[in-house]
Amino acid sequence: MTRRRAGSQTPVTEAEVRAHPVSLSLLMLMLVSQSACRAAMSIGPSIIERMSAYQRTTGLKPIGLHRPIADKLLLALSHRCVHCGGDGFQPVGTRWVWCEGCGGLGRVITPKAQLTLRRQVAERYPAAAVSEPPSRTLARSSQERR
Repeated sequence: MTRRRAGSQTPVTEAEVRAHPVSLSLLMLMLVSQSACRAAMSIGPSIIERMSAYQRTTGLKPIGLHRPIADKLLLALSHRCVHCGGDGFQPVGTRWVWCEGCGGLGRVITPKAQLTLRRQVAERYPAAAVSEPPSRTLARSSQERR
């Protein structure tokens, strides 16, 4: 590990980083807190909710080696949602709701295209497909759960 000390050309060794776990933990906490604050200040679904919408509408896991192929196929088999402008949600005052046109994906895809996408990706990456087929069921907005 070759990190540089602030204002110095001397690299920080891995042993030095391991010797100060509290500092590393504090740094991680600060980064997570900053990210959470930025997310709380904006209106819209969190990254976890967006991942859920992707899985729900495509029938594929939201993370994995299959994503480049899945995303390329998704672009070819779908079109940008005109209702939400591709955001996947619509702001309602200081709240938000999933877009009814695309189910939160930001793209409109037919049921036949959903199955084609899932089948083609699963042929190459079998672990990418989730056990349940894709659905258009909309999740509740984060504001409705509060």
